[in-house]
Amino acid sequence: MWQAYEFNSIDVIGYPDYLEYDLGDAKVVQSWWKFRLTRKSDGKKLTLPAMYIHDFNDEGKIVSSSAYLSTKILDSK
Repeated sequence: MWQAYEFNSIDVIGYPDYLEYDLGDAKVVQSWWKFRLTRKSDGKKLTLPAMYIHDFNDEGKIVSSSAYLSTKILDSK
């Protein structure tokens, strides 16, 4: 990825959402981001959206993290 693309910026979109669930006493923060890239081979600028989910324990410490994104945009011509 680092060889093929230049990372121009990583921008947060809006505000994170904090959610609490009764099931498993879950405490979750969801946030949305845009990775702004330039493909080195042809200079094409791309925006790759991503969503992050962080799970917290009762002490406020992050206990797990997940990211969701689709790399399909990287195949664009």
